[in-house]
Amino acid sequence: MSGAAPRRASTDDVAVTVLDMTGGFKPLVVAFTDLPPELAAGPIPYQYRLEVTPFWLTVDDGTITAIEEQCIP
Repeated sequence: MSGAAPRRASTDDVAVTVLDMTGGFKPLVVAFTDLPPELAAGPIPYQYRLEVTPFWLTVDDGTITAIEEQCIP
């Protein structure tokens, strides 16, 4: 059996959308590597933000391709 090794996605391939907590909860696209500082910079401490705002993960063939923060009115 021959074939190319499966392609591994890099973090650059992950589309990340968070809610701008200082701008009326509008969607804000950030790089995957900017996600931790973006969560830490908001008015809600990041550990609580992760508990109270859900994130949807889009998975394609076992690889996360998108992360989207959801707003719960």
